[in-house]
Amino acid sequence: MLSYLEALDRIMATRPELPPETVFLDRLIGRTLASDVKSKFDLPFFTNSAVDGYAIAATDLDSKARLRVVGTIAAGDVPASSLTPGTALRTMTGAPVPEGAAAVVMQEDVIADEGDIVLQTALHPGKNIRAKGKEFRAGDLVLERGTVVTPPVVSSLAGMGYQEADVLGLPSVAVLATGDELLSPGGEARDGQVYESNTFALQASLRCAGVSTTLELVGDDRSAVVRALSRLYEHHDIVLTCGGLSVGLFDHVRDALTELGFQWEVERVAIKPGKPFSYAVGEGGKRAYCLPGNPMSALVTFALFVWPALIRPLARTTAVMANDAVNHGDRTEFVPSVVLSDASGRLTVDPSPTLGSHALAGLVGCGALLEVPPKSCLGKGDRASALLLPWRPGW
Repeated sequence: MLSYLEALDRIMATRPELPPETVFLDRLIGRTLASDVKSKFDLPFFTNSAVDGYAIAATDLDSKARLRVVGTIAAGDVPASSLTPGTALRTMTGAPVPEGAAAVVMQEDVIADEGDIVLQTALHPGKNIRAKGKEFRAGDLVLERGTVVTPPVVSSLAGMGYQEADVLGLPSVAVLATGDELLSPGGEARDGQVYESNTFALQASLRCAGVSTTLELVGDDRSAVVRALSRLYEHHDIVLTCGGLSVGLFDHVRDALTELGFQWEVERVAIKPGKPFSYAVGEGGKRAYCLPGNPMSALVTFALFVWPALIRPLARTTAVMANDAVNHGDRTEFVPSVVLSDASGRLTVDPSPTLGSHALAGLVGCGALLEVPPKSCLGKGDRASALLLPWRPGW
């Protein structure tokens, strides 16, 4: 069997390269920038006030200065005249600072007296003024290619006047679950049946990156599996399958894909959970990511192999162990773990109790997969390697 890194290298070597697309601001969240973004102009665009207060001249910065208020500048106004010594212009937050102003005193730091103000504190030049171009100059690099679009990124783009951005293209994905025992949520289960959850979990995971999916459920019949895959590949380049990978009498996914002409790049991986994971490539760039049927195994292998191939690599971190983790086996174990911070602010991971690859709740609340090498013990306080999950709490 291949190791985790060997399998990942084979998958990444044949990952689809999709052309970038231009997307409007309201649909950018979770996408990845396909090109650098530079500032169109100086930011701030003009010198403006950082507070509600009074613009004053350089000669009037001392405490107790008494100044005549000669007007008001609101946000969006253009100052009609320059500021002269001995006077002040009431200036709102974001309003242009008039020519001749050296600082803006906060309105809380003055006493108003019959049309005058009396300063209660001394100021230095530039106080409470946002200088033109202080954040960025026209042509400066603001966002690099590969940046994941978060709400602050959307805000930055909008603040620079961009209504759209170029992002990496998204694949067309279908998810197929196989098994006579599977029942769609909402139906009434009888003995021997289980509610199908993998397709919905994978659909939700892909939506974190803006990928829409088609879901399908098929029974344990080889011809039916072949027909379902053929139909899905007519409209999608990528299919994620769940279950049907083992060597049982009713496991038909592997044979069905082989019949359709797919070539296997990865067949089983030396990891726990997720040993049955396999990956195959078909004609015309078609790809099959074959996940185990057990819910935890399906999500773990999705995070380890599918997310890096379709979206972006997982972030790897070094963290301190909050509790022990022991691996007696000969496969690398990826243990779902809660991400914490200790009193000093160091990142820590707390391994969840091993509940088995079938356990639906095994990943709830977990933000990382702790990597435990074969036949090893990681003790409390040890430093260990962990992969951050794309859907981790607070992502």
